[in-house]
Amino acid sequence: MDVDFLDVFQTKHYVPRLKQLFIDTSAWISENYTSIQYSFTDAIDNVCKDVTELQKNSLIPEISYLCISFLFTSLNSETPQFQIDCYSEGCLPTGKSLYSKRFDASWLTRYIEEFRENLINDSKKDGTINLIPPEQINIFVLRAVRDLLFYSVNIVKYFPDINRAKNLYIMSKSEEFWISFGELGDWQRIVFAAFPYIDIFNCEENAILRFRSFPAITYRKKTFSKLDLTHSVFRDCTFIDCDIDGCIWNDCTFDNCTFKEQ
Repeated sequence: MDVDFLDVFQTKHYVPRLKQLFIDTSAWISENYTSIQYSFTDAIDNVCKDVTELQKNSLIPEISYLCISFLFTSLNSETPQFQIDCYSEGCLPTGKSLYSKRFDASWLTRYIEEFRENLINDSKKDGTINLIPPEQINIFVLRAVRDLLFYSVNIVKYFPDINRAKNLYIMSKSEEFWISFGELGDWQRIVFAAFPYIDIFNCEENAILRFRSFPAITYRKKTFSKLDLTHSVFRDCTFIDCDIDGCIWNDCTFDNCTFKEQ
């Protein structure tokens, strides 16, 4: 295939169609946010319920990770699906899971067939249908779904309604527990975590500080430098003459905290 021509097609058609796909998908999620959130949370809760029953019979140890992945093999089926895999401590999320269950992922791919048809029609209008075969269209579609999946992490991290997922509390979990979202056997991003307390200034250099809780601590003349404190919660803390340099505070909460200079 003429690589230069393919580049032209991507610039002229693929990129604008991808932007529209993102707009349409985002609008759909916004309009149906509550139902999507509930179905997502209920899927997690159902898995935790099943695992809890297995744990009662000593068939599964305590769980350290729940990994939620989109199944690309389900893309062309009537119902695209996510899969939740459960892992114990020390098991890599790319290995064999202790328990797995699938649930509906159609909200992510609602407009993907329209996207595919638009690309086919674009190639017909250009008279280039023979230069953009179905195999190449499939590549464009897979790439678009991967982009959507990566983009949706920033939405999914707000999905788990922990008050609704009651079995999550009942299930036996490791001291450090998290739920991640991404591709099966590939990248995963943490969207929920329950980590024990850690001392920011007296911990290992590579310790995860995201999703932590820091209750009623006084920080005096401390320098917060290049720390990732995403989704962490500081509650009833006091900061006295502290410096901040290059930290990531995305979705970090300061509940009833005080900042002073002396």
